[in-house]
Amino acid sequence: MIGYCTKDLHEPHHKMVKKGVFDDDMELGHEQYLLYGADHIENRVPIDLYNFWPRLHLYSQYSATRPLGESLERTVTRMMQSGKYYPSAKWVVPAAGRGMVLAKAQA
Repeated sequence: MIGYCTKDLHEPHHKMVKKGVFDDDMELGHEQYLLYGADHIENRVPIDLYNFWPRLHLYSQYSATRPLGESLERTVTRMMQSGKYYPSAKWVVPAAGRGMVLAKAQA
């Protein structure tokens, strides 16, 4: 909560008012918000196991700059670099109750 409340810390409209919170807690909360809470992926489509092939097909079919005979790897790279897609965490996060495949996480 401290991190969220200090997300605009260096903005001109921000006014710091605190009661019963130490400076160390403020610094830690702000740091954790920047690491885990800041969302910079708005208006982007997450690519996961379930929508990978349909999104890849649509992107390659309607992409204006698609070279003839382009490899799958290059098409996926172009998708990610376009800024409209991002790889979802579902690729490495295990489903509830099952273990994680270490080789998947290290890939």
